[in-house]
Amino acid sequence: MSEPVSFESRYYLGDASLLKRWWRDLRIIGSSARFLWLWFTLGGRLREQLRAAEREGRVVQLEDMFGAGDKK
Repeated sequence: MSEPVSFESRYYLGDASLLKRWWRDLRIIGSSARFLWLWFTLGGRLREQLRAAEREGRVVQLEDMFGAGDKK
């Protein structure tokens, strides 16, 4: 499994050209849009299932929803 990459190492450019800074800004917008999309879609489904489980008095297993997380 690879190490997490920090925001600074991914997006800090120092004295870069205008084109490189625009490209960096587009990548930031894209990753922010992806995060918001996941939050609205997967987060909405998760919140809905958690509310239903609370009403029924059962426990939601996140591994059943998203997998065990063993990405090899």
